Amino acid sequence: MAHKTVDIEVSAIYSFTYDPESPEFKETLEAYKNVIDQHGGEEALLVYVADNLRQNGGVALGIAVEEANPDFNYEIL
Repeated sequence: MAHKTVDIEVSAIYSFTYDPESPEFKETLEAYKNVIDQHGGEEALLVYVADNLRQNGGVALGIAVEEANPDFNYEIL
C-alpha cells in the first residue's frame, strides 16, 4: 500500500497583557536574554512564551494570558 502525506496548518491566537515597565516583566525579559536569546526583545520573549504555553501550559512572570487553551484551527493543505 502506498503511503500518503498530508500537511495540516494549525493556528490559534493567544492574547497577552503586560506592562513593559513592571519589575516582573523586566525581570522576565532579562532572564530570557541571559538564558535564551541575548539579543531578544519584547516580541521575541512573547513568541517564546506563546510557544512555551502551547507546549507546556506555562506563562512568564509579568505576562497574563487571556485564554491559556484557545480553540485551535486546523486546515488540511
